[in-house]
Amino acid sequence: MDWQPVLRELHLYGGGRVLNGMDQKADLRPNAMSGRSASLKIKSYGSFYGDIKRLGLQIVGCDFFHTEEQAKSFAPPEWRSINPAASPPWLCTDQGHDWSFIANAAFLKKNGLFCDIASRISHQIRACEWRLRQLSEAYSDQLNGRLFSKTFKANDRFLDGHTSLCYLALQSFLIDACTLRDYLSEFYLRQ
Repeated sequence: MDWQPVLRELHLYGGGRVLNGMDQKADLRPNAMSGRSASLKIKSYGSFYGDIKRLGLQIVGCDFFHTEEQAKSFAPPEWRSINPAASPPWLCTDQGHDWSFIANAAFLKKNGLFCDIASRISHQIRACEWRLRQLSEAYSDQLNGRLFSKTFKANDRFLDGHTSLCYLALQSFLIDACTLRDYLSEFYLRQ
């Protein structure tokens, strides 16, 4: 498969990132405390995720930057969480689309109740997926702050200004996940 005209940034567990442009080079971020950087060569466009997993790195999701506006943060990237145990791995994105199709089918059949519930479920899946990205961003900010302060110690617990922001991001995710649970329960109750 040819390289696609898209920049991809993988979000890793713990706040790290892997940035891939439109070639085989992938840069790991952040740099080491010594300032050294790390890059790797990926086999193909489609092997990116597998190549990173083979390094023992766990992936939370991926930002796709299709436009210059997205790359410059003037527009949000396309975000997809990755579920490595699922097939396809973009399960949340696919489920968000599927529920919007259910909402559309209910609308066409003039079933307002199911259209409403399915629309809310579709939206809430997308909200949960975006909240996961916000949590990943909070961890990345905390990691970068800790590395910048040069006080990072392996396996050492710490509390800094970013810790409460990580908790807030997690709280927001859990609130949206509980709302999704309630919408799903309402859907199954009404069947």
